[in-house]
Amino acid sequence: MKRRALYRATMLAFGVAVIASAVLLVPATMNYLELYSALSHIYLRVNSVNIHNSSLDATSNPRVVVSANLSLFHNSSYVGLKVFSVDIVVYYGEQPEVLLQTRFWLGDTVIMPFSSLDLQMSETSVYNPSRFLEYNNQARARGEPVTLGFSSFANLYILGNAFPERVDLEDVSYQMLSYVS
Repeated sequence: MKRRALYRATMLAFGVAVIASAVLLVPATMNYLELYSALSHIYLRVNSVNIHNSSLDATSNPRVVVSANLSLFHNSSYVGLKVFSVDIVVYYGEQPEVLLQTRFWLGDTVIMPFSSLDLQMSETSVYNPSRFLEYNNQARARGEPVTLGFSSFANLYILGNAFPERVDLEDVSYQMLSYVS
């Protein structure tokens, strides 16, 4: 009789442990299942761009400064996404030419679900500024806006890996008035 009672108590304890484990692990499991979907819901948004010529003599040695307000959005419910860095290439023209490349070092910044990280850019290392100014002047003469393309990728720590993994983001197009002050 004691053996049967011990058997029932053991089975009951085992059943309770299985149910408690399942209930406690469901949120973590659902979060894990959201990971790969979350990687496709990260994107870059260009809020504003300002380009100006900071040279005194714009014809002989132009110096273009690009300032931009960008946001990296995490538009999913995944918890635990850490951003190591964001790399951005800005290009222009019908046959795209690179205007600049920059990297935002963020360490291991956690980006919360359905939130964003603000990225402020002020870049003076512009490739071939005289060529960009020529493109700008041609667009102005045609009465067209200057279209800038932003190609980017984020380096993310995924599932506690020691090294960040590259996640390509969709390209973004941004139109601005064709003037450089």
